[in-house]
Amino acid sequence: MMTNQWIAVSVLTALLMGCGGGSKTEDPIINKAPVAQADAANTVEGVAITLSVLANDSEPEAETITIQSANVAATQGIVTVSADKKNVLFTPAAGFTGEAVITYTLADPQGHQASAIATVTVKALQSLSARQDTTCVVTTTGSVKCWGGNDFGQLGDGSETGTGAGDGTLKFKNIPVTVKNVSGIKQVAVGYNHACAISQTGSVSCWGDNSKGQIGDGTTSFRSQATPVMGLSAKVTQLALTYQSSCALLETGAVQCWGGNSQGELGVGIAAKITQSSSPKNAVLLSNMTVKRLVSGRQHLCGITNNDALVCWGWNDLGQLGLTDTNPRYTPTVVTAAGTGLKQLAAGYGHTCIARTNDTLCWGDNSKGQLGDGTTTSSSIPVTVSTLTGVTALTLGKEHSCATLASNAAFCWGSRQAGQTAQTIDPTVVDKVPVAVASLNAKHSLSAGDFHTCSIGEGGIVKCWGKNDLGQLGDGTTVKESVALVTVKNVP
Repeated sequence: MMTNQWIAVSVLTALLMGCGGGSKTEDPIINKAPVAQADAANTVEGVAITLSVLANDSEPEAETITIQSANVAATQGIVTVSADKKNVLFTPAAGFTGEAVITYTLADPQGHQASAIATVTVKALQSLSARQDTTCVVTTTGSVKCWGGNDFGQLGDGSETGTGAGDGTLKFKNIPVTVKNVSGIKQVAVGYNHACAISQTGSVSCWGDNSKGQIGDGTTSFRSQATPVMGLSAKVTQLALTYQSSCALLETGAVQCWGGNSQGELGVGIAAKITQSSSPKNAVLLSNMTVKRLVSGRQHLCGITNNDALVCWGWNDLGQLGLTDTNPRYTPTVVTAAGTGLKQLAAGYGHTCIARTNDTLCWGDNSKGQLGDGTTTSSSIPVTVSTLTGVTALTLGKEHSCATLASNAAFCWGSRQAGQTAQTIDPTVVDKVPVAVASLNAKHSLSAGDFHTCSIGEGGIVKCWGKNDLGQLGDGTTVKESVALVTVKNVP
């Protein structure tokens, strides 16, 4: 007699029999591991970014995956995993630019893991340059936009032509315009009536006043659009423009200058007997000396050398070279009073400042308190700026100075004539020591014109304050002046 159990077993056996009469064994169910894909993102110097790294990762069984860990080199920044384990937060290290490589590991509920790389490109804040009454900025697409004074075609949009250049009529643009004939730009520098830009390949183009050959194209013809500089001997890494001259720091550490030389701005030496040059000339550096940072004032220039010493040359009527006298220098001359260990450097109309590890020093014109030492006494030797340490950047105007700290706080001092220090406007008041700019506390870069100041921050947003009679604030108005930070239109 067949039992029900026997029948059930027989039926099951029959069902498992193959066509050839053999038995078939079922494969066990295998849970497959998740798949992690590489990621890429961009941010700017000092600005944290949240990475949704799981967005392009997958799990074959459509199970939930979570981030287990994330790591990055300490020199590049720090990473943390969000509480819900779905995102990675990356904060660039102070001063870091370049590619940060983050390794992260994810897992499914069964513990199967996968790892991938997230590469974050940390870009420096976009180049911003103000001088006299003109400001220019490099946009996120590599073009250049300028606004403000345009008497000599220094806005570069071709709108100032022919006999109108420098004829004394009131010409300006109070909304940014695009410089013609340039693209792929990484740095812009503004002089007093001309401007220049460096391309990603290290070539240079200039526009504006060319009466002394400061455009560098071999002529003295007026240029209202960008024109290539001819005769540079190597790729350019930095630019510094004065009233009527231009200087370039080459990747070799050499310096080449062109344009006017009435105060020795070209650095070629008095024996050269050059009053002006429309093509680059080599500044005369000491043996085995190279330069790694270059800045300019109205008619003087300074550089930090390969051994962290300071050299200056050019106009010195106000003691702005820091050489204990007021005589011009026709070649780069070591400023021994500046010491060594220089971290930051800036030059204004008639004064110069440096930041060292533990202090900040200024010298030159101090008629409006722009040296920041609590007095209005000018000095041809460095004096200490009161209560200012930890400086990461400096910028100088004609009668004011500003600094940024590692905390992103900003301070300005000097004349309040037009609101350029972001303090209450009063031509009779000068701030002889640094005063905080309350509205600036995020990552930014500052640049000062004669009587206005601008800042560029995250996302390329530019804000300006101070004098606005020639549209220096770039907001479409000509309101005389403003202590409030005004957002520039059409940038980035």
